[in-house]
Amino acid sequence: MDRIEYKKKLTIQIFFVFISIMSCASDSKIPQKIPRIESELDNIFVEKLFDGQKDSASLEDYNYLCETSKRISDYLSDFECIKLEDYKELIGSWMLVDQTLTRVANNKKFFMSNMVQIVNIFENKLSFQNQSSTSLIYKDDNDNLVFKSKWIEALRQIRIINNRMYIYILNGDYWELDRIHEDGKYFFIMENKSNSEVHKNMFETFEKF
Repeated sequence: MDRIEYKKKLTIQIFFVFISIMSCASDSKIPQKIPRIESELDNIFVEKLFDGQKDSASLEDYNYLCETSKRISDYLSDFECIKLEDYKELIGSWMLVDQTLTRVANNKKFFMSNMVQIVNIFENKLSFQNQSSTSLIYKDDNDNLVFKSKWIEALRQIRIINNRMYIYILNGDYWELDRIHEDGKYFFIMENKSNSEVHKNMFETFEKF
C-alpha cells in the first residue's frame, strides 16, 4: 500500500470513529428518566392505565383509569393552552428518524406513530396529533409543554433537545422517555427541515431539566 492510499484509508477510519463518538455523545445527553417534581401527580402508573382500558379490565382497574384520567384533566385545567403566536415554530409534521436522519418505519407495538403533527385547529390553541388522536398542549408551572394522550389517557411531556423532539410519559415518580425512541436511538425532527433550519433560539428555552 503506497503512502497516498494509506492516508486515504486512515482519513476514512478517523471519520467513522468521529461519527461514532459524536453519535454516542448525542445519545448520552438524552435522559431516560426525569424525576417528577409535581406533587399533585403521584400514583399515576402507565401499566395500570393500560390495564384499565382492556376489555377484560377488572372493576378496580377501570375505576383507577377513570379516576386518574379525571385527575389529569383537572390538573391541566389550571394551565393555559399554548398559543400559535407564541409557539408557531412548532407547527408542522414531525417524523421519527435515526441518527443518520433516515425515517424509521412504523412499529405496531408502539402507540405513537412515526409521524406526528403539532397543529392549530382549536381557536388559536396548539394540539399534538398522533394519527386520529388530537390533544391540546398546555404549559405548566415549570414551563414544560404537556398534553393528555387519548390513546392511554396518560400525561405526556414534549421536550426539545438539540433541536430534536422527544416525548416523555409520566410513570410513577419519573417522566420516562417514550419507548418509541428506543432509549434515544430515534427522535423526531420537523419534516422537510434539517436540524440547522429549525429555529434554535425558540427551542433553547426548553432545553432544561
